[in-house]
Amino acid sequence: MKLLFRTSIAVLAVIGLLSVVGASAGLWWLCHEWTTDSSKPVVQHLTDHLSTLSRDRDRLLPVSGKELRGKIVKPADLPESLRVPGLLHALIHDDRITLVTYHSPDTDSGFRVWKSGMGEGFADQPTAIPFVTRFRYCDDYPVSSENRLE
Repeated sequence: MKLLFRTSIAVLAVIGLLSVVGASAGLWWLCHEWTTDSSKPVVQHLTDHLSTLSRDRDRLLPVSGKELRGKIVKPADLPESLRVPGLLHALIHDDRITLVTYHSPDTDSGFRVWKSGMGEGFADQPTAIPFVTRFRYCDDYPVSSENRLE
């Protein structure tokens, strides 16, 4: 009887913990980040295309930036050097191209290709390529230098 009671308590505790974890997209995302490293294929792709990446970035930003600013750009509409593995879409800004490789209702993550170094107000993770950073954004948390999409 004691064993059945202890087992029931343990099962209820696990169910309670799972419901709390399941309700938090941010916590799930952290667990996902700790167990997988999706940046390796992307950084490898960008490294393989390093000779054309800077040229494509510089050609795309000044010309297309104004007409595409704030719009979602499909991978097929980007140069090969920016079509990284898992790319969902890109966002063009004055000083960077944001490559979104993961999206859920609450979370976006990916890489930023900067024109000349990371912009002020951003605290992205550096990569092996000096002008490429990795970002993560979750709309459950306030916008900050570490949590910023735009």
